[in-house]
Amino acid sequence: MEELMRTFNVSQATISRIWTRGCTSAALTGCAKVASKMAGRIAGTRKYSDEGARDNVSSVPHHLRCNFRSLASATGIPKTTLWRHLKAKKLRRTTSRLKAMLTQNHRLARYNFAKSFVRAGQLGTRRWHDMMDIVHIDEKWFYITQVNRRFYLWHDEAVPQRKAQSKWHITKVMFLCAVARPRPRHDSKRHAMWDGKVGLWPFVETKLAKRKYKNRDRGTPVTVPISVTKPIYRYNLIDKVFSAIQAKWPDRRGRPIFAQQDNAKPHVAEDDAAVKAAGQLND
Repeated sequence: MEELMRTFNVSQATISRIWTRGCTSAALTGCAKVASKMAGRIAGTRKYSDEGARDNVSSVPHHLRCNFRSLASATGIPKTTLWRHLKAKKLRRTTSRLKAMLTQNHRLARYNFAKSFVRAGQLGTRRWHDMMDIVHIDEKWFYITQVNRRFYLWHDEAVPQRKAQSKWHITKVMFLCAVARPRPRHDSKRHAMWDGKVGLWPFVETKLAKRKYKNRDRGTPVTVPISVTKPIYRYNLIDKVFSAIQAKWPDRRGRPIFAQQDNAKPHVAEDDAAVKAAGQLND
């Protein structure tokens, strides 16, 4: 049944109806009659052939092909006809993403960056660097809460009430995140795995409240987010990230560890004197 449905592109009800008609006519006349009962011309003349529709659609600029309404207006083809071509997979819906416009200098810089991870192997071979000595550092934004949250509750539990003065002024805090590749611990007899999580630190500070509100008095310590500048980033990198690496690094000591960061403006330079001095304290 399924093979017949796929071959003739009809439904199961149509095949069952034709089969019943053939069995009934065979019982009466001895010959099964399954001819169509539609009299005269069955199929109408197609106004737009596949080739004509393809030429019309291809000649329309891309900015007029964003929806069926604009495409039908530009080509003169009805929206229903375009929809049939879409269902027949003659017309397809796709997404075009905006990409970076790279110059020759950009391509050369990317090539050199990728080439720096190639290492010499045995017998003249090449291999990719395993990045076991690299800690990746980046900043992430997190909201204190979200407008919509999903919870799994029992059937007789009440939905928790979450309230805020305005959903357009939810506090957003930036965190400094440092991760590395997971690996087994060399100092463990049971070969326990290290998850690669170095740490996550918020860019916040504690201040004294300047005004009195109904929920707190003036002078109460409050935690507020701060703007990330190069001195603040340098302080967190030296005081928190480097300290966490020294405390959690599972591999054998004595080998250099590289901190990989992107080119954001608050990030320090590669030859920053304070960062280099802090990284060589426990060498």
